[in-house]
Amino acid sequence: MAKIGKIIGAIVLLLVLVIGGLSLLVHFMLTEEKLKAILLPPAEKALGRQVTIGTIQVGLFSGIVIHDFTVKEQDGKTDFLSAKAFVLRYDLMPLLHKKLAISELSILQPAVRVHRLADGRFNYQSLALLSEEKKKEEHKVEQPSGAAAALPLALSIDRIRVEQASFVLQDDRKELPQVDATADLALSLNIGQDLKSLSYNGTLALEGNAVYGEAKPHLTAKISFDPRTAKVAMAVTVDGQTVNADGSVADYRGAPDIKLDLTSKELDLDKLLALTAGLPKSEGKGQEKQAVAVAKKETAPIAASLPKGLKAEGKLAVEKATIRGTEVDALLLRYQLANGILNIKELGAVALGGSLAGTADIDLNRPDLAYTGKIDLSSVQADQLSNVFAKKAAEIISGSLQSSINFAGSGTAWDTIKNTLSAAGDFALTNGRIKETPLTTTVSALLGTDKLKNFAYDKLSGRFRLVKGGKVELKSSLNSADVKAETTGNLGLDGSLDLPLTLTLSPAITAGLGNRAGLGQLFKDSQGNTVLNLKVAGTLSNPHPTIDSKVIQQQIGTAVKSKILETLEKKAGGGTSESGTEGGNEGNTKDTVNKLLKGIFGK
Repeated sequence: MAKIGKIIGAIVLLLVLVIGGLSLLVHFMLTEEKLKAILLPPAEKALGRQVTIGTIQVGLFSGIVIHDFTVKEQDGKTDFLSAKAFVLRYDLMPLLHKKLAISELSILQPAVRVHRLADGRFNYQSLALLSEEKKKEEHKVEQPSGAAAALPLALSIDRIRVEQASFVLQDDRKELPQVDATADLALSLNIGQDLKSLSYNGTLALEGNAVYGEAKPHLTAKISFDPRTAKVAMAVTVDGQTVNADGSVADYRGAPDIKLDLTSKELDLDKLLALTAGLPKSEGKGQEKQAVAVAKKETAPIAASLPKGLKAEGKLAVEKATIRGTEVDALLLRYQLANGILNIKELGAVALGGSLAGTADIDLNRPDLAYTGKIDLSSVQADQLSNVFAKKAAEIISGSLQSSINFAGSGTAWDTIKNTLSAAGDFALTNGRIKETPLTTTVSALLGTDKLKNFAYDKLSGRFRLVKGGKVELKSSLNSADVKAETTGNLGLDGSLDLPLTLTLSPAITAGLGNRAGLGQLFKDSQGNTVLNLKVAGTLSNPHPTIDSKVIQQQIGTAVKSKILETLEKKAGGGTSESGTEGGNEGNTKDTVNKLLKGIFGK
């Protein structure tokens, strides 16, 4: 036993001597001055900037701690990059098994300042390692083969910390957002001896403010990640309005599969769009080149710029939104993206006194952005709907609207859309009023009455089909107590009209036709209503209604014959003499026709 004790004591003593000797060797060989002499010259050469280090502490067990590391700007005064401390701690024993185990790698309070000068150059562009000569040298260096790329020993890092990192972006030209952000990173890493065996997991917490024109967004985010999945919880606040984003990305290093939900309690989209419109515009010598590059890029399909195999799905849900001055409740949009096809699986909202729902498919693989879809409107108030899209129309028509529309088209510019858009659907307006539209005003003037300028209706319904080229084929009917109208014709998206119009007027309306009273007498149906056939040409804002001459000629011929026969029958029944009957009837008939035509045309 005594011998064993001596042996153990000798081993312990030997270890103490070895460790002590190694510690002395480390302190002697790796003094602060020698380390600075080793580190600073190559760093300054690589960066082309002045590099400073405060103090360096080295210990066999405590590792390496570098304090107050800075990289200066070209002026040698301002800091471009700095860190309060860089800490590297490692374990010695795993080295015996060809494994470098770093227990801690920490960077405390790192800060980087990116500055864009008035001439458009960024402060980092003058770094030596970014120079054209350096790039050419690096390009000549052959990439290592798979075998050469293997590490000589396995590497693992128990904990990587980046605490209170800060990032500042300044732009003298005011074209980029001014950014001030901070972040904390915690990460563990295991590389092994081959990058293919890389594994890691960590979290990133981020908070930042930006100023971009009138917009001042604030961002908070927390991200957790491993080699397979990244999860994110983020909130962006602009002008007191907050949008929350929660989701995950699977296989983000390969074919990303995104699940992302965006939610908000209240959004004023009018304000956000106004802020967007006020964002700074890019100016300078490179603007024309940039415009050409953008134009070329727009000809490529959107799908070409997306990661290969990208999938995405999720929803946008807003409890209350304001769009073009209109309040929208329970706004919900569910989406799915796969194979370059964006599918709007569900679109719904409560608005305009009713509700709307829809679906759509958008092909991002085509440069012209092709799309198909369906929109359903239920109990939407026509005047409120018109107030959103065409305020003048809101003043002339009201009613509760039901409609179902299928559409297809391509393009985002109106010149393209109007030549490719096709649509078909039906509509029904109930319990509404038409208030002095250009069409009703001109028809009233034609017929010599004011009763058609402004009137209530029970139902206005029909079907339409928009064909490529901007023409709407319309078939509709209107029913009210005193007026019925039917039309089957064409409308142009440019406002042009080609509408045959059949009006059926009640006796109450006919009685007010003034010097057109003959119309009521001439075109009565079996119920005593007056039926008129018109042609409406011109435009929606400047319509030109005229009486359909072909139909009128037929009706006049029939009516005149009827009147002549009626008059002759009355004369024949009056008992006039045979000798005077022929001449008298001829004169009376002629007189009757003249009076009839005068009543119709006012002449």
